[in-house]
Amino acid sequence: MAAAAGTLLTAQAATAQRGKPGGSARGSCAPPHRAARSGPPRRASTALRAVNAPAGVAGTGVSLAEEVRKDFPILEMRIPDSGKQLVYLDNAASSQTPTQVIDAHEAFHRQYKANVHRGVHYLSGKATDKYEAARQKVRKGMS
Repeated sequence: MAAAAGTLLTAQAATAQRGKPGGSARGSCAPPHRAARSGPPRRASTALRAVNAPAGVAGTGVSLAEEVRKDFPILEMRIPDSGKQLVYLDNAASSQTPTQVIDAHEAFHRQYKANVHRGVHYLSGKATDKYEAARQKVRKGMS
């Protein structure tokens, strides 16, 4: 950890680098091609673009958020203290699982849990068939 700490710039040192010829807000940690970029520092607001999401599911009067929320059973939960509906935005840590995935996992564990492409017995064949069918669906969806 001590070696890694030596390569990082403090906020004060990074601020001191700004305005110096060849200096960068990223300091000496920035790759050479980035440190040499000229012009004013980029602002986060210029790097992000607004996405025009549809107002809702066409012709149903249901918002897209409400439609997607139905696929995630945990999002039906209400917070005990406030009674408000749960909103989960921590997807960097762990994303919530939609019903379709929960059902597929349960079916796998109940009906055909076995090694794929490794056995010659009935369950391995069934698991392999399901695995290959899923690969075909993904392949068709990507092409």
